[in-house]
Amino acid sequence: MNAQLLKQKLTERDIVNVVTRLGGELKYETETEFIFTSITYDINGDAHKPKLYCYKSNFMFVEFHMSMDTFDIFELIKERQRLLGNKYGFTDCIKFVCDTIGIDYRSDTIATSTSNFINSNLKRFTQVTKITELTVYDDDILDKFENWYHQSWIDDHISIETMEKYNIKYYDFGNQIIIPCYNEKNELIGIRARNLDPNASCKYVPYKDIDWHKGDRGWFKFNVGSTFFGLNHNIDAIRRTKKVIICESEKSVMQGDTYFGKNNIILGMYGSAMTTTKRDIILDLGIEEVVIAIDFDYLEEAYHNEDTYEDLTDWELYERKVYKIADKFKGWCKVSVIIDFNPEHKKDCATDYSREKFLKLYNDRFTIYEK
Repeated sequence: MNAQLLKQKLTERDIVNVVTRLGGELKYETETEFIFTSITYDINGDAHKPKLYCYKSNFMFVEFHMSMDTFDIFELIKERQRLLGNKYGFTDCIKFVCDTIGIDYRSDTIATSTSNFINSNLKRFTQVTKITELTVYDDDILDKFENWYHQSWIDDHISIETMEKYNIKYYDFGNQIIIPCYNEKNELIGIRARNLDPNASCKYVPYKDIDWHKGDRGWFKFNVGSTFFGLNHNIDAIRRTKKVIICESEKSVMQGDTYFGKNNIILGMYGSAMTTTKRDIILDLGIEEVVIAIDFDYLEEAYHNEDTYEDLTDWELYERKVYKIADKFKGWCKVSVIIDFNPEHKKDCATDYSREKFLKLYNDRFTIYEK
């Protein structure tokens, strides 16, 4: 069975059945998305609030916990099986889907005599190439927040001028730093919140307005697999230099703005997942080199964790994440990676230290693929 063909033929009901078989439970459904229990965050998905979202427009999953990871259906299966202690390869994931929806894995076609099944799949075919439409909000919603800038971000090399530029706010009631998210047209498409309470279940969450009576229960969330943070401010510099630096967080983008101003070429992925949609956005900018600068998920190259999947070191797991991004651009442009073999803390990014250290790491970057 061709994987892409299989994904195209999946129906909404198929998606629910696959997640259910993985041990998840559908908690809510809206016109645009499903919300499941958090089965990629914990073996017991019910141990946390349901934060596994699936967007119906492209069947991409986002787990709104610590890192806001993004998955397609096969990556979701692999991650869930990893949590359960099972070693699933890509072929195993395809077989899992086929077994769940009742088709022959060895076949290149799906035979059925049910007209409803055919019609539902025909509908899915029309959605495959459809670009996800993001809700655009009025900037007036930001007027309720304070123009107050937290000292911790100033200490992390983000200037007040940069926070003003990116419209960063503070929400006193929730004790949260408010991060407005814009598309390349400078339209507000969502709001993220950084919890300052050290006891909060996760650092970054979509902002929820308790007074908001429109849309989906007041959540200002969006499909993080469909855009980048910082694109509205940095698109001209990226086009001019034909280079882009890919980081995980919004903070990295703003650190880059503090360091380089209008010459900033850093974009934030809202996590560590590079979707095909985001890949195409970058290629459309005429990029000649993509520089990967994701968080260093290790303390040193030789660090080893006996409990990790397939008994891999933290370094090897980090390396896998880098190549998962790099392979999206293989053959399209040059791909390089910024590496610090001895980061000060696990989860540090190259932008976290200083402008001088970042430039040194950038100039010492390693080439993964030539064009």
